[in-house]
Amino acid sequence: MKAFFTWILLFTTAITVSAQIDTNATDHLKFKGVPIDGTLNEFVAELKQSGFMHTGTEDGVALFEGEFAGFKGCLIGVMTIDKRDLVCVVSVIFPEQDTWASLNHDYAFLNELLTEKYGEPDETSNEFSSGEPGSDFLKMHGLINDECLIYSSYERQNGSIQISLEGGEYNTGFVKLSYYDKTNYETIRQEALNDL
Repeated sequence: MKAFFTWILLFTTAITVSAQIDTNATDHLKFKGVPIDGTLNEFVAELKQSGFMHTGTEDGVALFEGEFAGFKGCLIGVMTIDKRDLVCVVSVIFPEQDTWASLNHDYAFLNELLTEKYGEPDETSNEFSSGEPGSDFLKMHGLINDECLIYSSYERQNGSIQISLEGGEYNTGFVKLSYYDKTNYETIRQEALNDL
């Protein structure tokens, strides 16, 4: 009888510990299955194991190159919160495009995948400051000159995922996809509130 109760106690403890581990793992938004948490060096090691090539670290930002969502030649930036070695944002910059059609195709494709995975976006914008341009050339010109705001945002319990079109260099544009971890942001925010 004593062995039976010991077995029940061990089984209950194992289930409780397993539940706590699963809960902690979902407290943070994930990038490629890796929770956006820990120090920059820890996260760098995880992304290296995922196949990304680390190209350098400067001012709390680690840079990588690699394939993401079927796109080769992506740049990945992992950022920490100022004055604290705690990872909070991961951004992917997809290959630059020099035509609106190619750029819009990439954006629509990735947005479709995000919608399939996370549901409809919580917020979207497809606005040009002086109305919808009449040609793809003018749309590209508007993007390069910061005359438009094109993005979708997917809010999750543990953070947000934002995809946007951004103007690049030399008359190009690119898709940017960012993952913002809410848990680590709130940790730093609370520390700042305590300072006040």
